[in-house]
Amino acid sequence: MIKPMVGIKVPSAVYNKGNGEQYVVILKGGTNNPTFYLMQVISGGECPIGGTTKFDETNYSKQQIWVRDKPFEIHATLFTMKLLDSSKQPIDLENRIN
Repeated sequence: MIKPMVGIKVPSAVYNKGNGEQYVVILKGGTNNPTFYLMQVISGGECPIGGTTKFDETNYSKQQIWVRDKPFEIHATLFTMKLLDSSKQPIDLENRIN
């Protein structure tokens, strides 16, 4: 498991389905108080893991989200994503994808 800084959201897993859909599980809160967010990537290419991002955790509509490839780099890629669900356990979200 990735150990991010507290308060930073980290793309921790990317799932590519055979139909071209891409989903990302994003971790917030580190290992002490984790919350995992399932998001569908609508556009922007393949989302990197291990970087950082920020998004509105209350907005279940499409959002423009900048994702940095590495936590402390300035360079970031713009994605359009949709928040689908959140959980304290990543397996709950992984089961929703499959």
